[in-house]
Amino acid sequence: MPNVLFKRGLQNALDSVAIQDGVFYLTTDTNRLYADINNKRELLNQTVQIVSSLSELEARSNAWTTTATKSAHVNDFYYIQGKNILAVWTYDEDKETYQWS
Repeated sequence: MPNVLFKRGLQNALDSVAIQDGVFYLTTDTNRLYADINNKRELLNQTVQIVSSLSELEARSNAWTTTATKSAHVNDFYYIQGKNILAVWTYDEDKETYQWS
């Protein structure tokens, strides 16, 4: 299994970057997430929100107080600067709970 690496940069610079399995790219101008998988670059998500800390991430999800609001954010991606963490808001059907993965 390859190592995983996150890189950040402008969308238009992505075409000049060689494909390398196990690398994720977060575009700083369009907030899109790409990954190089099996020698192909795949768009994983149209929007990735950027937050500065884990506490800011928690504050975002704590503000989602209704089931409808929590549900609306399922599969949202958040990148935590300084921690190099990519979090995804998910719903666990077995536990019937919303959580960060």
